[in-house]
Amino acid sequence: MRVAIVGAGVGGPTLAHWLRRYGHEPVLIEKAPALRTGGYVIDFWGLGYDVAERMGAIPAIRALGYDIRELRIVDGAGHVSAHLELEGFRQRVGERFVSVARSDLAEALFATCEGIEARFGLSVAALAQDPDGVDVTFTDGATERFDLLVGADGLHSKVRALAFDGPDPEVPLGCGVAAYRIAGYPHRDELTYLMHTLPRHQIARVSLRDDETLVLLIWRTEGPTTTRRPTPRAPGCASASPTSAGRPPSSSPASTTPRTSTSTGSARSDSTAGRPGASPCSATPRPAPPCSPGRARASR
Repeated sequence: MRVAIVGAGVGGPTLAHWLRRYGHEPVLIEKAPALRTGGYVIDFWGLGYDVAERMGAIPAIRALGYDIRELRIVDGAGHVSAHLELEGFRQRVGERFVSVARSDLAEALFATCEGIEARFGLSVAALAQDPDGVDVTFTDGATERFDLLVGADGLHSKVRALAFDGPDPEVPLGCGVAAYRIAGYPHRDELTYLMHTLPRHQIARVSLRDDETLVLLIWRTEGPTTTRRPTPRAPGCASASPTSAGRPPSSSPASTTPRTSTSTGSARSDSTAGRPGASPCSATPRPAPPCSPGRARASR
């Protein structure tokens, strides 16, 4: 099958790798002009680690990642109020655990797709499906025929919006999140994730390579809400730590690099665009374990 995969984050390249391995022809479509940089640091282990190992991506992921040794919680004056050593957990999972920036994880997975066609600076403008496949019109005006279209384009999926009628299935979870990187921040706690938490607010910081520090802000906005799930348009397919101990977290300087800010939410679509009989695929990330921003699942 010839399969268009919209989104070159974590889910898209992973799906493209496996589709090619099983004899299909995937094409990656990404609206950004290049692979995205920045993003949160996530804990990578378990099933995801197993899959990445089978893809041959673990050496690159480990080279880009960090073996975080400690989670440390400090009070408003920077004094340690609690901490957790991670070595015991790392030993329990056989050292199959690494903390890595989401963009670095995506880069390592994309590297396994060498030879697969990838089109950047492009998105989907319209789609029309029939029993034999789907016609996809792109934002550059071109229309192409595919056997299957997979939306791996995140929470605010354009593919999902085009493929389904009804209200947006996104369910706000009542939190806002912002992350940014600081160059040359002088207070470093190597391989330590520092956190300071107040009611409805949390700030976290982790030291990165190249004299960079990642700061993560989380705040409560409102209570979670529920939304009715969408109706398919047609049968078929349309997936850090406050400041160093002894210093109040409020001392974080302004960012010198682009920031990322978003609301937290969850959404799911149970349909695919293309040939009938395709297995369901998720167009957006599903909820993930703590410390992970999300994970996408997609299937033929």
